Amino acid sequence: MPIDQVDAAFLAEAEAVIFGSPTYEGTCSWQMKKYLDTGPEGLAGKLGAVFVSQNWPGGGGGSFAEMTIIAALLVHGMLVYSGGISQGMPFLHFGAVSAKAPRDELYRDRCLKLGRNVAAKAVELFA
Repeated sequence: MPIDQVDAAFLAEAEAVIFGSPTYEGTCSWQMKKYLDTGPEGLAGKLGAVFVSQNWPGGGGGSFAEMTIIAALLVHGMLVYSGGISQGMPFLHFGAVSAKAPRDELYRDRCLKLGRNVAAKAVELFA
C-alpha cells in the first residue's frame, strides 16, 4: 500500500511488514522517512524487512537507503530479517534491491525471494 495510505487496522493485524522505497540521493524517499519519523504505531515485535529500487544498480545508494529504513524499524522495536546470504542465491544482504521496477529476472527474483524468506520466518516465529 502507498506510504501515505497505510491501513492502520491491517498493519495492527500483520505479523510481518515489508517496507519499500525508491532511493533518492542515496537514501529512502522523504515520504518513507516522514512516515517512520512521525511514530507509526503497532510495529513493535513484528517482523520487518526492506526493499528499495534505484535508477542504476551500481551506485551504492540502495544499501544506504535500506539501512536508513532498517535503523528506523529497529528503533520502533521490530525484528529485521532478510535471510542475507544464508539462504543462497540470489543474495539479499540487507534486503532486495532492484533497478527501477523489478522487470529483469535477477531483480524480480530478489524481490520474490525476500517475500518467501520473510513469510517463512514469520511462520517460524509466530505460527
